[in-house]
Amino acid sequence: MGDCKLLDTPAERRFDSITSLLKDMLQVPIVVVSLIDEDRLWFKSVAGVKCRQADRLHSFCDISLRARNPTATVVPDTLLDPRFQHNQFVAGPPYVRFCAGCPLVSSDGHILGTLGVMDIKPRKFSPGTLNLLCNFGELVVREMEREQALERLYQEVEVTKSAVNMAARQFTARALSCFAEAVMLCDTSITGWPVVYTNDRWSEATGVAVEQWLGTAFWSAFRAEKRAQACDGAAVCASFSLAVTGRDGRQLILELRPAARDKLSAGAPAIGIPNLVEGLGPEEDQALSKLYFAVLKPAGQPAVHAAAALPRAMSAGPPEPDAPLPTASSLEMDHGARGMHSETASLWNCSSDRSSSDASLGRFGLHCPDELAGMQLGPQLGCGSCGRVFRGTNASGQTVAVKIVDTWVPVGSTQPSQAELEALLSTDLRHPHIVLTTNFAIRLMEEAPLSEMSSEHSLRPEGWPEQERHDSWRMGQGKQHQQLWMVQEYCDRGTLGDAVERGWLRTRRTQDAPPHILAVLLTAQEIASALAYLHSRNILHGDLSPGNVLLCAPGPRPRRHPRDPRTFQAKVADFGLSRVLEVGEVKTVTCGTVTHMPLELINDQLLTKATDSFAFGVLVYEMLAGQRAWAGRNTTQILYARTIAKQKLEVPAGCPPGLRSLVEACLSDDHTQRPSFGEIQDRLALLLATTD
Repeated sequence: MGDCKLLDTPAERRFDSITSLLKDMLQVPIVVVSLIDEDRLWFKSVAGVKCRQADRLHSFCDISLRARNPTATVVPDTLLDPRFQHNQFVAGPPYVRFCAGCPLVSSDGHILGTLGVMDIKPRKFSPGTLNLLCNFGELVVREMEREQALERLYQEVEVTKSAVNMAARQFTARALSCFAEAVMLCDTSITGWPVVYTNDRWSEATGVAVEQWLGTAFWSAFRAEKRAQACDGAAVCASFSLAVTGRDGRQLILELRPAARDKLSAGAPAIGIPNLVEGLGPEEDQALSKLYFAVLKPAGQPAVHAAAALPRAMSAGPPEPDAPLPTASSLEMDHGARGMHSETASLWNCSSDRSSSDASLGRFGLHCPDELAGMQLGPQLGCGSCGRVFRGTNASGQTVAVKIVDTWVPVGSTQPSQAELEALLSTDLRHPHIVLTTNFAIRLMEEAPLSEMSSEHSLRPEGWPEQERHDSWRMGQGKQHQQLWMVQEYCDRGTLGDAVERGWLRTRRTQDAPPHILAVLLTAQEIASALAYLHSRNILHGDLSPGNVLLCAPGPRPRRHPRDPRTFQAKVADFGLSRVLEVGEVKTVTCGTVTHMPLELINDQLLTKATDSFAFGVLVYEMLAGQRAWAGRNTTQILYARTIAKQKLEVPAGCPPGLRSLVEACLSDDHTQRPSFGEIQDRLALLLATTD
């Protein structure tokens, strides 16, 4: 699946319809489906320009390959981002100034390219707009994999019913969606809910051409005898299901999901939505928030048979506005009823058997613990080995970050899991440069749908192998699925990695600009103060990396350096690999980020306070160099360079002598020679006092 068979193939309507729709919907001049070749980009579909290929170097698409996990890319102004200033479409026609892109993730986890939108002027995109783009990216991948899905469907359908091969199940869960799901997009802000997009499966299922569906009112095809007025104005803001009974007596379920807030389906890969304020508005675009995807789901039948279950009444196509409309069901909207009626269908939330506060979270396959009633989830910010993080809104209307960690624990165990220990540890930490955890709750899961387990294949609870974990869930071998929700303060300026790559710590936002030493020192001082606080409580962080240092709006000016040039302050986050030391060192098999690991941790699994000092030295190196440590090398190459070739990071030329000495001391391969964070703070204070 890593190879794309669409390279150099003719244009196709199924892709062009998506790029043309997004061009109009998002009001941008250029939309492309770009595929990655060895040294070039090739455009399968283009709306707005005539170019069909470009150099891969300095491309927007190439950035997607460097992310640790699939993440959307946002570039508010290309001239202020050193990564793209040499891009051929920035330096030359059409002179792109804004770009946003969603990685196209194949069913086996490879990134095939991006679905990108561009403008010739700087602009902003909301998180909801990016989520909508990611959903269309999922539709693009489904079209790309449709033939392969059909070919492998019959080969692996039996595998999906057994607990034998998790990798095959992951592919098949996505492949079934690629092949079977009939999808339509409607605008619920307009009376009648006009249809703005359908895929070929929807057309095949209804026997009505795609062109005939476009512009047709949803409620002209699915008319109700009695329908609540709220349905015309789209008062509903969460995912819900619509049950319809066909003339032949079969029942069909339409799952409607807000395109700007939810994933298209549980089987879609998790793609992070960056939390950068630069280029992102605090509120979702109201016009796009009323767009809903509708997916055909037959009641009581496998999803693969969705097409066969469509009511025959729709086969005649959309009726004329003034003509008698074929009624797909006798549909009665009854907001007072809480359940399904046997004779009539009703509109109900996906979580109708839960409390009203919990029902609003029937998206992403997640349901909020009772202790966090009133919490609403927005777009996913990121995911990793320790969980998923969502932008959320609490019961008071405050924007928060919600970290959700899935673990599997022995039934009846009274010992806290590593995730629980992280939550307990985090809520006890109070420091201005540590991300605040305000609350947490645990939800014991009765069971999880196979599609949900497959879709979150990046989650790896420690000490619990993928195959064994799944088999235990399937067969009830004494393990219980536990979901931990942690509510944390929302950091709105991205990560330290974003600041490094986007030139926020340079004197100018160009690749050849020198580092802004005062900005580097102030950021380093904030990180060091947080680590000194942790170490004073005998807590090791264990995974200090650019992604675990979050940025937020700066504090009050009287508390800041009078010449602070930054628009952010740094806060240390993610204590999933933290340890509380009862002795001076500990042996561990759970490691952090290889680029920031010292030799004693790589070779001997030895974890001490000096481990954090080494990682801190790497962070300062990255801020000075303006790029990630060991950039362009994979894990195997880094390990070879460190353990066999004995290579070390070299502090960039031009660094002040005092700061160079500090970084080199932190990067010492002898952990006993590294400075403590108390010493690091003292040396940084001296450097700040002598820096102009």
